Amino acid sequence: MLYENSYIETYAADHVTLDQPCKVRIEAGILTIEDLADGKHTSYHGQEQRPGHFEQHGNGFDGRATLHMFEGSNILQGGWVEEGTKGMWRTRLG
Repeated sequence: MLYENSYIETYAADHVTLDQPCKVRIEAGILTIEDLADGKHTSYHGQEQRPGHFEQHGNGFDGRATLHMFEGSNILQGGWVEEGTKGMWRTRLG
């Protein structure tokens, strides 16, 4: 399923981004998140490890992340490490 009107929030020690538009695709246990922030396209892609628990990897850069959601929820949340910076993120599907 494609969620074209989703929003992402990212939290790091030196930066917070709220309500950044993004696209989320969940199909056959594979989750992809794409966003465009500050003119930079970022994409994470990964496999569902258990129902509602995803392990993500950055496409074309050093990035790892996790995302978790409860059944019936429209919120995914987890942590990330990107190019040595650590943080948390939350995505609202829409």
